[in-house]
Amino acid sequence: MGQQKAGHTIGNRWIRVFLVVLLAMILSSGCREEPWDPEVAVVVNDQPIKKAAVDRVLEWGFYPDLGQPGEREATISLILDKLIDEKLILAEAEKAGLTVENQELNQAQSSLGSAWFDASPPPAELGELRDALRNQMLLRKMTEKIMVERRVLSADEWRAFWAGWPKNKPSRFLVRVLLLPPVEETPALPAKQRQNLEKVADRYKLEGLAAIISGPLWLNGEMFDQNGLKALEEGLDQKQLVGPLRLAESWAIYEVLEIQPAPGPAEEFQAAQAAFENLAGEKAFQEWLDELRNGADIKINPALNG
Repeated sequence: MGQQKAGHTIGNRWIRVFLVVLLAMILSSGCREEPWDPEVAVVVNDQPIKKAAVDRVLEWGFYPDLGQPGEREATISLILDKLIDEKLILAEAEKAGLTVENQELNQAQSSLGSAWFDASPPPAELGELRDALRNQMLLRKMTEKIMVERRVLSADEWRAFWAGWPKNKPSRFLVRVLLLPPVEETPALPAKQRQNLEKVADRYKLEGLAAIISGPLWLNGEMFDQNGLKALEEGLDQKQLVGPLRLAESWAIYEVLEIQPAPGPAEEFQAAQAAFENLAGEKAFQEWLDELRNGADIKINPALNG
């Protein structure tokens, strides 16, 4: 009996030792981090995103304020979020069977010719450019697909949206502006000063004063009184400079380049409807993207966290 009891005790002791060792192995394996490929920034659903992709975004200067304390880390975090989203969306685009035809890609590439200052990029960069263009086109197609398929157009929300939509919008004028002294400096605008300003206008028409002339900009008709509106319309018809007219606290002479007539009721309704549908689509797309991210297995290289 004594021998049996001793053997039983020894056996229990070995079981306990075995369990302790097994538990230690489990805990140590759980604490051990998998080694990271130094070239990989993120793994999304077992698909890597290379650090080169992050470096390329930084290299292309999309974020000009890098270098200030703490901003580089924040910028890298923003870039990683963007690249993760793109990875998830492109995977869904592949599942949906979306493609980009070579003709589409060639047209997009030709439209970017000025980005290379009409010079051919190196072959390696050209390949990278085409891949980036293809991805951007797939992203746009998938985004548009989700925005249409998943949006919810609530009648109650539409009524509230339409009630708040700005109606009776005025005409708009595309002009170049020669700004003149502030109104407090020329409160009465006497006849002699008007003659001087007309001389300035003549000089502007003949020689140009690019240093003090604005680039083309749109101005709403509600900024002018009826006489000003009539003068602007006549200025376009007769190809003449207009003014000086008062604008806020200044006087100005205008070259009218284009007039966009005030939209009618049907145009206003169509514009509001398009804006409402786009807003509903953006909301639906963001909800869909949040679902993708919440269900994804995303691992970020710890080295990128500082």
